[in-house]
Amino acid sequence: MRKLLAVATVILVLGLAGCGAASEPQHTLTFIEGRKVTVEMNGEDLELAGVFCEYTNASGETFIPCDAINVYAFQHGTEIPVLVFTGQETEGFIQCDTRVQSGTTAKVVWLFQMQDDSTVSVEFTDGQKFTFEVA
Repeated sequence: MRKLLAVATVILVLGLAGCGAASEPQHTLTFIEGRKVTVEMNGEDLELAGVFCEYTNASGETFIPCDAINVYAFQHGTEIPVLVFTGQETEGFIQCDTRVQSGTTAKVVWLFQMQDDSTVSVEFTDGQKFTFEVA
């Protein structure tokens, strides 16, 4: 009986330790590049900071990239606003609010309204940080 109890205890401990093990992320975002892009809106050309990424959805569900991982951009230490042009592609990249099915990798862009042509710093909620020049 003691051996059975000891074996059961070992199995329970190993099972609990396995629960704490790191698992693969369900959503990954890989920075490709950041640069100035021109987007047309209501017949007017807007110069924006584009953050071009590759998004992989391994969650088991259809997901919107900007709901999975937030992307923030800053100039002069303050956040600049994100602009989303729903349904419009930018240079072959889908907008960050476009649904991506599970098991799919897609090229996704986040667009930001710049204050000027100074350096843009970018932070992802998964801890990644980048800077790029727009001038």
